[in-house]
Amino acid sequence: MSSAFDRARARADALSHAGAMLEAFERQFGSIESLRADPIEWLHSSPEFELRILEPNAPKPIGAPDCAVDGCYLGGPIPPRIGVGESVRARMNFTALHELGHHVQRTTDQLADALGERDDIGLALEERACDMFAAQILVPEEVAHDELGEATPSATAVVALMARVPQASRAVVVIRAAKNLASDGHVALLDEYGLVGASSSRGAFGLRTGSDQTATEVWTAVRARPGQVVHTRSRFAYGGILAGETMYTQAAPVPGTHLTVIVAATERVPWEFSVYAPHFDSYGYFWTCERPGCGHEFRVTKPACATCGKPECERCGKCGCGGSLAEFTCSKCTFVRSPAEASETPGVCNECV
Repeated sequence: MSSAFDRARARADALSHAGAMLEAFERQFGSIESLRADPIEWLHSSPEFELRILEPNAPKPIGAPDCAVDGCYLGGPIPPRIGVGESVRARMNFTALHELGHHVQRTTDQLADALGERDDIGLALEERACDMFAAQILVPEEVAHDELGEATPSATAVVALMARVPQASRAVVVIRAAKNLASDGHVALLDEYGLVGASSSRGAFGLRTGSDQTATEVWTAVRARPGQVVHTRSRFAYGGILAGETMYTQAAPVPGTHLTVIVAATERVPWEFSVYAPHFDSYGYFWTCERPGCGHEFRVTKPACATCGKPECERCGKCGCGGSLAEFTCSKCTFVRSPAEASETPGVCNECV
């Protein structure tokens, strides 16, 4: 099992690792163009592999490692065996390339050594790099550049790229689009119920597949203007709680589906003037009320006050607005005290009354 640190490090290193995988593939097998045209046919006709199409939800063969996609790779048999779950062709293409990525990493000394040096023996990096490897093959760089540009893309640009590369699944396009994020953020695909179908993030904690985003500001905007492109400031849901930084967010519908593409970033977005304005809601943490005479400790569950940046106390109902919240020197003990240590007697701490 990979730790949060291992997963964060994998997100940072996956792109360069996937680039090394592409170079290793071309050294061993030649150009990627025929592989890009039809990954399933390429594997089927290659004497280097045995391709097996698996029935939907079929159990994976004994010895096949857990994997993020509906497929498997077994390097022990000769030739190595790649299993791909039967599905729509675009999804099968991604699965096939993901599993091929496992083969490339495990049979290239330099790549295998890079995995072995990690605390989790490279489990997190291997999975994420396989996704990036598949995305870079299925989405030609020149096409991605035409639609996405070089910086953070708009949600409408991501939708346009999906239309340009029908051989790639929408999840692959999400992964490729996230490569362009110029600041911390997310590219995500939500279904009609507001659940995450696919996502890829930079810097920020990733959005778990299947997580419910219906409580977010951006989903509220989507529901208010169905079928339209909308943009707002939004946080995202983690474990049912809105948390993290408030980001500039745009959402666009995918034509002919009930899906919505969302692009979010902390700054430098193309759809509006945007500068970094740090705003982080530490939900779930404890806060001690600084109002004189209160000092109540409570768990923060609501957004902080937009004026003073402090949460509203659940006992006295006050935030940091109004009244003196500065430190004071007790007139009896002469110690410098915090506002929470003030008694009802002016200038006297609660230990001296």
